[in-house]
Amino acid sequence: MKLKNCLYIVVLLLFAIPLLQSVFSFTKDAKQLYGEYDYPNIDFLPQKWDFGEYQTTKETYLTQHFGFRNAIIRAHNELEYKLIGKMNRIGGVLGKEDYLFDQAYIDEYCGIKFMGEKAIQEQMNKLAALKDSLAKRNILLMVVFAPSKAHFCAEYLPTRFAQKGKNTHYDYFTKACQARNIAHIDFNQHFLKLKSKSPYPLFTKTGIHWSAYGAALAMDSIFKRMEQEKKVDMPDFDWQDMELSDTPRGTDDDVMNLANMYTTFKNPTLAYPKFKFNYKLGQQKLKTLTIGDSFWWDIYRSGANENMFEKAEYWCLFKDVFPEKAPSTIAQYGIRSEMESYDVIVIEATGLNLYRFGFGFIEKAYESYLHPKAADFVSLDFEQKVAACKISMRNNPEWLYNLTQRAAESHISLDSIMQRDAIYTVKQAVK
Repeated sequence: MKLKNCLYIVVLLLFAIPLLQSVFSFTKDAKQLYGEYDYPNIDFLPQKWDFGEYQTTKETYLTQHFGFRNAIIRAHNELEYKLIGKMNRIGGVLGKEDYLFDQAYIDEYCGIKFMGEKAIQEQMNKLAALKDSLAKRNILLMVVFAPSKAHFCAEYLPTRFAQKGKNTHYDYFTKACQARNIAHIDFNQHFLKLKSKSPYPLFTKTGIHWSAYGAALAMDSIFKRMEQEKKVDMPDFDWQDMELSDTPRGTDDDVMNLANMYTTFKNPTLAYPKFKFNYKLGQQKLKTLTIGDSFWWDIYRSGANENMFEKAEYWCLFKDVFPEKAPSTIAQYGIRSEMESYDVIVIEATGLNLYRFGFGFIEKAYESYLHPKAADFVSLDFEQKVAACKISMRNNPEWLYNLTQRAAESHISLDSIMQRDAIYTVKQAVK
């Protein structure tokens, strides 16, 4: 009986310790969890209580701020990893030899959720038309396919994901660029060719983006391709001076950080290039615009914007403008006038994002030449919803069959009727 009472008291203390820590803060909690938004507290006001705002906000805050929460979550994640080899992170996948992956990249590699060849061909036809329109104004359109860790490190994928899919967005988009003579760089293939020769990892075991060394290789290739296509001599870019380290920095450890464990996986020696830019009289600084995903951050933060180009903007996911300026979102810009102020326009995406290649830019830019006045007044958020709706149409056999029948009966193209129905559907949803 005494043992039972003692155990009962121990259990009560275990439950009480986090509460006591929340109230009295005996000691500092473990460091903040990665990838987590810090929800604000809220002061009590009667009107906030009446509408339920206080209760909801307070509950969210308390859920995130109980005593020793960060340490408890890390201990929980550590225990699951040690016992069953599970990475307790949304989308996190533990591969062979402690290589970390993201499920979304694996899905692309395996051809899961393939949007269909016809949809890709229609989009690439628009891109080809846009390329020709820009070329008439001496503007280069260039596509950069950022590499995917699932492709590059396929031998380390869990056995259940070892088979590459027959139909992948990557395969179809790269072939479509070749068929339409669109200037592009395929870093999946480029990195695979360098894999056995590279003195340093092009992908780390614990990151999902190209390594700092891989990013430097990519920058060198991109700048040289711009020079070749535009037939200019750009400022010199040197990155031979490197600092070696066994400790990953920045995105080289991003998946490991997001796992929020105590364990860390050891990487091979990593290289961190020190960039040097040198402008000589007679060299030309181009004006460049990039619409891309998170892979472009390494290039954006490298110093190239300030030293290689006269003007360089990065439209992240075709939503936010960097460097920041007013207006701060793309929806408020006249796309055609913006495009025509640059020498080079780059569309960059990794395999994860190819299902939404261009992030809505291609459709809006194409429309800006087809219907120049109307295009600049369509909001980006609305366009993204329409694009998402069209993807849903193609992934729903009954819906797609119905649309195909109606298109044939009305003697109009499938894309036209899909666009019309998607706009109507989104407008109804907004209402």
